[in-house]
Amino acid sequence: MKSQKLRSDFNCALAWAIFTLGASQLAFVLGGPITFLIVLFCCASLFAFFLVKVQAPGKRSLKRIAKPYLLSTGILLASTLLYYYLVFLKTNLSVVIFLSISILPFFIPLLITIPFLRKSAHVSQ
Repeated sequence: MKSQKLRSDFNCALAWAIFTLGASQLAFVLGGPITFLIVLFCCASLFAFFLVKVQAPGKRSLKRIAKPYLLSTGILLASTLLYYYLVFLKTNLSVVIFLSISILPFFIPLLITIPFLRKSAHVSQ
């Protein structure tokens, strides 16, 4: 049963990472860096909202929500690096640093939801 849950977390994280990569790169090309950050933040917020709502109210925990979220962030970072390597055909340290910093807004919704998870046991049904 544990391997099935791990596979489910990985599939969910992979789907959201690929969706976020496509949406953010499309926003970057069409609207520029500000639109990129807005779309990245919106995708991350939707993913955090999805992870909170998919759990039963009495069983919400930081570990159950953070694991697929952090897995998705890692996949997003790796796929973004691969995307830039394939598109621009070169990478150097400055590109890696820029991409790492540009993925950091993906963490903000997870940090916002953490204070509300501790009170989830008090949610009425």
